[in-house]
Amino acid sequence: MGAKRGYECVLNYKEGGISGVGEWTELTNAMDVSSSGDVDKWEMTTRAAAKSGFKAFLTLLKEAPLTFKMLWDTADAGFAVLREAWFGNLVVGFQILDGADGQGIQADFNIAKFTRNEPLNEGVTVDVEAFITYVDTAPEWIGAT
Repeated sequence: MGAKRGYECVLNYKEGGISGVGEWTELTNAMDVSSSGDVDKWEMTTRAAAKSGFKAFLTLLKEAPLTFKMLWDTADAGFAVLREAWFGNLVVGFQILDGADGQGIQADFNIAKFTRNEPLNEGVTVDVEAFITYVDTAPEWIGAT
């Protein structure tokens, strides 16, 4: 596959979450998408590890917060879905992929941040922050070959 440019990646959404009605739709209004792959860890350094000069850890639960910016475009269908999801505490499914037929994480999210930015010399934008939420469908990695 080689190196990827950010604009080649795809952020799909689905109203109502992964199990929601309808098709996945690309969120073409998104800019500067970021999804970190953090994991909690438990330090388990034993005397044996310490004698060799190393700390030892056991990984626990993963976290994959999603952040991005989008234009404040009230006529955009994706914008409307995310605004309503934030306002109503509704679930939105996201696929964070490295291309149209690529691979990445798929999970149900809640919108935790929906901040409108009004800089004087630029267009109005919104910062979105989403976190994987509690539902019956577990997050998964999709599209791996």
